[in-house]
Amino acid sequence: MTTNPGGAAHDGGRLGALITGYNGTQVTRVIAELAIPDHLADGPLSADDLASATGTKAAPLRRLLSAALVYGLVTADDHDRFALTSLGGLLRTDVPGSMRPMAVGFTIAPLWQAFGALGDVVRTGQSVAATVPGGLWEYFDSHSDDEVWFGRATSRFTTDLVAQIRAAGYAPPPDARRIVDVGGGIGTVLACLLDAAPSAHGVLFDRAEALAGAPAVVAAVADRVEFVEGDFFESAPDGDVHVLASVLHNWSDDKAREIVANCHQAARPGSSLIVIGLLLPPKPEPSLAYLMDLQMMVMMEGGRERTLAEHESLLAAEGYEFVRDVPIGEVMPAHVLEFRRR
Repeated sequence: MTTNPGGAAHDGGRLGALITGYNGTQVTRVIAELAIPDHLADGPLSADDLASATGTKAAPLRRLLSAALVYGLVTADDHDRFALTSLGGLLRTDVPGSMRPMAVGFTIAPLWQAFGALGDVVRTGQSVAATVPGGLWEYFDSHSDDEVWFGRATSRFTTDLVAQIRAAGYAPPPDARRIVDVGGGIGTVLACLLDAAPSAHGVLFDRAEALAGAPAVVAAVADRVEFVEGDFFESAPDGDVHVLASVLHNWSDDKAREIVANCHQAARPGSSLIVIGLLLPPKPEPSLAYLMDLQMMVMMEGGRERTLAEHESLLAAEGYEFVRDVPIGEVMPAHVLEFRRR
């Protein structure tokens, strides 16, 4: 048996990076939360200057910025001034595709702590949500700032998803006349689908608080959009196309079937149901969908990503036949799944 010292060293370095990965996550989060990249947008500044601008203490801030050098977020010169790199520039608030919302919103305390409990979840089979009354949604009742950041992060994720839908040239079924986005939030997905179906009208269906920011998002197609407040566990508006974008993965199979059943009841025979989200591979292989699946496992009681076969089985039980799978993502394995109501 031979050894490969170079290979072992390489593996050791990779493993070390995995073990200490939480350092990079928190450095990135705090740099983003303090808006350090915004303050550095016009040029290099010292830690003292940045501390004054951000209301922090200069000594610990300097140590944070020095750690940020390791991750390539900033550079430093001989005058103790820090400057922004192209990587760190993605955390600026005002740049197209800013990742600041994700850096802060996807590292809020409940998500961070939930992953810290991953071992307990694996041992007990219970998500963190199962042991915390109300879970994430009750937490937001008393932590409105975190709710805002989380909303911005999920909106950014949805924006990326929509960009993939557009790039793939996807359009709803040609006979679409009334597209109902169930749990559609601020309407990013619905606006995209209406762009691709200029003769269709849309219904944006969600809780009142989720719809609050929708008018600005759907402004370009506002004359074709109706806002309906409600609970998708109780009912869904009628339509010939129902859309579930990043909805089913939040729920157990039983809860997901309730949502689908309400869509089925509100739809006429032959109408469509469109499911948009990630797909797990049919057999284990490296896929970012597995990381999202872990997120669902630790945070949402019963939440999970599913394979295509699992989607087919779940929806067949509620009266839907699989029609086609349209892959729309390369890095993140996003798909548009079309089903037909029996």
